[in-house]
Amino acid sequence: MLKLKYYNPVYKIAFNHWGKIYFIGEEPCLLYPEVYQGKLVYRRRGSYKRIPYSSIKKGLLKKEILIYFKSPY
Repeated sequence: MLKLKYYNPVYKIAFNHWGKIYFIGEEPCLLYPEVYQGKLVYRRRGSYKRIPYSSIKKGLLKKEILIYFKSPY
């Protein structure tokens, strides 16, 4: 279980700090940070879609989100 403080409803992203950002869809997954053209962006593994941190910050709400991960056992 993860407890996250900030939520962006446009991108369906939640996080505590900029280092670990989670995409909240049907299956929550971690987005990985990288630098593209001098800007901090996030993307899923194997995906070409980049989401800039500046866009994430614009629609940010301070809302507590709980994420439950499925256990393999």
